[in-house]
Amino acid sequence: MELRHLRYFLTVAEERQFTRAALLHIQQQPLSQQIQELERELGFALFTRLPREVELTSAGAAFEVDARAVLDALDQGVVNARRVANGQLGSVRIALTSSAAFHPLAPPLHLVTRRDAANPAALRFAQAVLAFVSPDAEGA
Repeated sequence: MELRHLRYFLTVAEERQFTRAALLHIQQQPLSQQIQELERELGFALFTRLPREVELTSAGAAFEVDARAVLDALDQGVVNARRVANGQLGSVRIALTSSAAFHPLAPPLHLVTRRDAANPAALRFAQAVLAFVSPDAEGA
């Protein structure tokens, strides 16, 4: 099943007519064929075809709810992935042993965030959201 089939189905379901649904930049006959292909794949009719319109079957009405949820979830997934790619969403996990900071050989550390433009050495790796660096690394 292809996403375009779901989009075509939902548009026909909303418009209740193949002619108006052909506003998807696909002609009426190929649109009707795509819906028939989807119905064959599913194994049941989505629409009752009337002379000038179509009506959802009970199975078609149930499928409409889930098809819309699938496309909505996909749209939200794209938004979330874009936010992660832009550094607006995500998580950072930091783990230290309880005694690491008190070890006499451990250099003093401080937190640097991506917004700390004064310390580019802390952001050598493009994916770094935050870094712990020793004070000597600031000038590097």
